[in-house]
Formats: sequence, C-alpha cells, structure tokens
Amino acid sequence: MTIGPKELLKILINNQVISQQQAEQFELESLKKNLPIDQYLFSETGLNKTDILTAIASILKIGFVDIASIAIDTQALGLVPESISTRHNIIPVGYNAKDDRITIATDDPFNISLFEFLGKKTGKKIVPVLGYGPDIKKTLDTVYSQSLSPEVKEALREVSPQSKQISLERTDLIVKEAPIAKIVNTILEFAVKSRASDIHIEAQETKTRVRYRIDGILHEKLSLPKGIHDALVSRIKILSTMKIDEKRIPQDGRFSFNLGEEEVDLRVSSLPSVHGEKIVMRLLKKTGGLPTLPELGLRGP
Repeated sequence: MTIGPKELLKILINNQVISQQQAEQFELESLKKNLPIDQYLFSETGLNKTDILTAIASILKIGFVDIASIAIDTQALGLVPESISTRHNIIPVGYNAKDDRITIATDDPFNISLFEFLGKKTGKKIVPVLGYGPDIKKTLDTVYSQSLSPEVKEALREVSPQSKQISLERTDLIVKEAPIAKIVNTILEFAVKSRASDIHIEAQETKTRVRYRIDGILHEKLSLPKGIHDALVSRIKILSTMKIDEKRIPQDGRFSFNLGEEEVDLRVSSLPSVHGEKIVMRLLKKTGGLPTLPELGLRGP
C-alpha cells in the first residue's frame, strides 16, 4: 500500500504526535533514503508504532487493532486455517456470531482477492483491519501453537446452538470429553509458565474472558466462546470437588496441578454473576522454595 507522505505527516501533526519541523525533516530524510514515508517512520524514528498505524488507518478509512495487546479469540482462530494465516501474514482477531462476521488483522488491507477467497471458504463476512506486520507474525507463532482452537471447535459441536444454556445433564457429558479438559489444562499451563498469581474466568454477554494477574496487574490473554462457559466452569468445579448443580451461591474448593516438576495448589472460588458464574483461582506454588533476591528483581549496589 502507498501512503502519501504529506497526508500522513499532516495527520500526525494534527494528532500532536510530531511538530511541523519534525514533519519536514522526516519527509526530506525519507526521500534521501528512498524509503516510503511509513517504512521510514517505523524504522528510522522513535515514534510509537500505534500512533503511526492509527494515522494510516484513518487515511485508509479502516479499523486498527494493536495485535500485541489484544486477547486471543479462539473461536475466530478456529475459523481460518493456520496455513492460510501464516502464508498471508493475517490473523483472525474476532468473530461476531450475530452478523456472522470475522475480523481479520492484516498489514495489506488491499488484498481483495484474499478476503474474497476467505469469505467463500468460511461462508462468513470478512472485515479487514490494519495491524502491524511484525506483531502479526510474532502472534501467529504463539497462538496457533497453543492448539486451543481445535478443542474449542470440538467442544462447541457438543453444545446445541439453539439453546443459550447447557442443561446439567449435557454439561456433565461435555466435561468428561477431552476438548474442555484440554482447554482447562492450557489455561493452567499458561498461568504457571507466566508466573501468574491468579486466574479470573468471567462470563460476559457475548464471550468468556480469561484474565491472569501477573506482577499484580490483570492481563486479558484469552477470549473463549460463550457457548462453552458452563462446561468450562463445571470442569473446574469437578476438579475442585464443588457442587456443579449449585449456581446460586458462592462456593470454594481446591485442587493440585502438576506441570513437569512444578506442583501448584489452586484455591478456587465460584461466584454467581449476571451472565454466568465467575471463577477465580489463586495459584500457590508447592515446589521451588523461596525466590532469591535477583529473581524478585532486586539487585545489590
């Protein structure tokens, strides 16, 4: 895609990202180096890439997503094959079931033939949004390797699309199947590897979000289809020896989880909410002993 330098620099000035003097300098330097203005701004200046991409997206009149900070939408991932995403450096970032629409992040939003092909292959409406190419590639290397999307798709097939809630009898069937167990294991594995202290699984109106408390700050790292929320909660309740048929009052439980040589105790709480039960898990390491001062980020004089 070709972006006019004056138009892009003018928007950056209006957004108070750069001054008029800097704009003139950047335009001159990009001509000397024979670089398109957007490439020059990314590689030769210290400007925030989000500011640059926001300006480019406004010129192209499309949306922009910061790939590095969004949560993974596993349902969207499951709709687009990994081979296509990797080959074209695109990543599905959202799926709207009401509109049957997949939002695709790309660094080449003018690849019309690709989006027409994806529309025919998936049977969905494709909406491209602008993303930063290196961030897309980096994210692709991690999200598909987690192998969550096939399990989500398989679990969704067990849920009747006509019903908004899963009956207790049906939920009991689902939680015994591998997909839900794999999803729970993946959530726990990520928590242990990222040294999270808590996991929050929260039902929202259209999705289930999974947040991890890492170094005291909650990070949304995963977005799951709302259709598997009850099955996910029931799986965790069974592990924690809670009553899966009791959803009106808070409950507490606990269980242990092993990842290699690491053993973690999990204290689990369930709490009723408007859109479904919320689960909070506190992780307590049983192995590894006390951390050293360098491991805590403290250094000597």
